[in-house]
Amino acid sequence: MIAHRGWLPMARNWLALALGAAALPQLALASDGGCAAPSSASAATTARVAPAPTYYEGVVGSSSVAELASPTPALPQALQIVDASATAQFSPVGVAGDQRVWELRIDGFSRNHERVDAVYDMVLVLPLPAGPDGRDAFQPVGRGVAVEEGPPDKSVPLIYGGEKIVLKRNVGLEKTLLAGLVGSGRVATGLPDLAGSGYHWTAWDAIVARDDGYGDAIEARARLRYRTPASATAPDAGDPRLAAYLITWIPALPATIPPYAVRIEVGPPAR
Repeated sequence: MIAHRGWLPMARNWLALALGAAALPQLALASDGGCAAPSSASAATTARVAPAPTYYEGVVGSSSVAELASPTPALPQALQIVDASATAQFSPVGVAGDQRVWELRIDGFSRNHERVDAVYDMVLVLPLPAGPDGRDAFQPVGRGVAVEEGPPDKSVPLIYGGEKIVLKRNVGLEKTLLAGLVGSGRVATGLPDLAGSGYHWTAWDAIVARDDGYGDAIEARARLRYRTPASATAPDAGDPRLAAYLITWIPALPATIPPYAVRIEVGPPAR
């Protein structure tokens, strides 16, 4: 079931469940956005190797999200960030009057599918053009970020919980969750400050409940089209501040538990 809402009603319903302090287990994180499974010679001989533990399985442990919940609302101030093998490309695909049309494509995304029974907010954080006043210098084309699976030439919408996944712009999250995660010197646990880059952080999200029928790993790609002034250029692939992040957040967990985030490098535009 997917129920996309504005941020304020969601905050009242979910952040009221947030906890106080909780210890975060130390997990060995793999570069594909999952957790590294312990190596074992005997495991290689089994017919099917058990999937590696996921981040939130380690966080929750033998408890459940409901058992950890508390009535103290708060927003997290840090992320648990790992690098992904995926890449993000911002490419010009046409001109419409005095505007340029762009397409963002994220390819090669793969990570372990979470097996913790909870409601998740899937937040894709993107650097998109901003004007001198800090306001948007882009306009989305279409419903939002379409999430797909399958080979590039035969992609189909990703169906999760019986619904097509589409991530929609959430300005409320930008003003609350993202604002608390931005700061110089916090690159390891937060979002870089994009001041002076010509870009600002935007949030695109969908609220999902865990799909028990999904496999061990999620492999997907994403696509977004938007318009900018004709003078706009692609993000500088050499600027380490400009990356995309996919945050898998369980709002009912304590604010002291950093939400899981995968960092996606920006590559040069497709030719």
